[in-house]
Amino acid sequence: MALIGMKKKGSSKIDFLEEASFEKDNKEDYLHKILEENPLLIVSEIFDTKVVLLKSKFSFSSGDEADMVLCDATGDLVIVELKRGRAPRDSIAQLMDYASQISKMSIEELLVQTRFRDISEVITEFGVDVNENKENFEETFKKSMDSPRLMLVSYDIPDDIKRVAKWLRTKGIMINCVEFDYFASGENELFVPKVIGSDETAQIMAESFTKAEKLNFDYTSLLIRAFKDKKPGITNREGTHGNWMGLPAGYNDVHFEWHLKGRRPNKEIQVCLDFENDDKNINQQRLEQFKQMERQFEEKIGEKLDFIPHGRNWMRVCAKRPVETLEKAKEDDNLNWAVDTMVKFYEVLKPELDRIMAK
Repeated sequence: MALIGMKKKGSSKIDFLEEASFEKDNKEDYLHKILEENPLLIVSEIFDTKVVLLKSKFSFSSGDEADMVLCDATGDLVIVELKRGRAPRDSIAQLMDYASQISKMSIEELLVQTRFRDISEVITEFGVDVNENKENFEETFKKSMDSPRLMLVSYDIPDDIKRVAKWLRTKGIMINCVEFDYFASGENELFVPKVIGSDETAQIMAESFTKAEKLNFDYTSLLIRAFKDKKPGITNREGTHGNWMGLPAGYNDVHFEWHLKGRRPNKEIQVCLDFENDDKNINQQRLEQFKQMERQFEEKIGEKLDFIPHGRNWMRVCAKRPVETLEKAKEDDNLNWAVDTMVKFYEVLKPELDRIMAK
């Protein structure tokens, strides 16, 4: 029997969770409910941005119904299907059929099935500036409708499905399988997802980047490689095709981030600590706690810090540097500033974040 041990910081007591299984008649429905509320659980390995559920039980004019359609903060779509006892070929074929139907839709036809009235409302959900991001987001969204990511999810994926999915990836189809290990003890549950084929689909996506996505990917790759040299062990992430890149802070609703903000010739690079709880009041409280130590933080980091709203409900602590254009952001002085300032954010702000979150 497999076990996982969990303990609280500062305590030597370990609580053990045993690997468990579900009753056949409720396991996929139960998992569907979990993923509706926590879609990042299955896509965190392939996206390093927030993910929004566009629609659960997405209806097509054919009468078919996809379990979920997701969208990440750059505009990439994911169609999610939970395997429910059907034959392996049927599961794969169903996903392919959903993708073909979405490829024939307009943006308006897709969004009418969701809670969003237009593409601007989808962008707003990610807490970013619509005017600044709409052009690139809409371009990626349209491209992704023609070739969305596909994801087959189950507690256990049969080998024949994995084999077919792997073959499809060799043909340029972005399809992943996700299976779960499940552990439980009393009222505690632990879901451990395993994404199969994420490296292969990342390569497929990289080969289909738009010009803007390729430029962002090259820039964030430079940032993350230099950062990992100076702070090894923080993350294993690679570059991203968005104009921002998140780094882990150890909490679900808080992260560090590089954000290349604005349009040329007024671009600036922001090094940030972002508070992104769903509750605006919680984010505001955390920001105010950091604001109280503004002078100490600025002395240690060596930069002027802004304590500002970010999007509709989120808050941000950030240092800013004008770079005018993406090309100039790659210059050594600007690149080194962005990396060195992020290192200082971890060294100075992370201990205070841990203290606040432990309360």
